[in-house]
Amino acid sequence: MLKSLKLTALAAAVALSSMAYSAPSVAQDVEFLIGPNGVRIRTADFCERNPNDRRCRAYVDRHRDRFTGPDRNYRMPRKGRYGRQCDSSDALNKARDMGIRRAEVVRANDRRITVQGVRRGDRIRVTFGRDGNCSVLR
Repeated sequence: MLKSLKLTALAAAVALSSMAYSAPSVAQDVEFLIGPNGVRIRTADFCERNPNDRRCRAYVDRHRDRFTGPDRNYRMPRKGRYGRQCDSSDALNKARDMGIRRAEVVRANDRRITVQGVRRGDRIRVTFGRDGNCSVLR
C-alpha cells in the first residue's frame, strides 16, 4: 500500500513539474507589411491611435463584412479577386462547362447566382458565388 502511494505521489510530482507555464501569445501586436513600398512594421495599436487613417478603414469585421473603422454603417463593396465580380454570363458559361444544357439564371442577388438546367436527363440547380471565379456553393 505504501509503495503504491509513493508511486502515485511520484507520478503527480513528475506531471506537475513537467507542465510548462504557458504565457499568452502576443503575436498580434506587430504586423509586417510587405508590398511595393518595401517592408514596413506596424503595431496593433496603430489604428487605435489613428482611427481616420485610410489604412485602418480596410480592416473588416469577419462576421459582418463591414468596416470596423469610424463609419460602421458603410457597407464594403463586394468585389472578387483583382476587383472582379462574377456576373450572370460568367455563371452561365461555367454551368455550360459543367455539362448543364439549357442553362438559365433563375435567381440572382448581391451574394449568389442560381442557374437551372438539365444534366443527364435530370433537372439540376447550381448556385454560384459572386467572387471572381464564380465558385460553386451548392
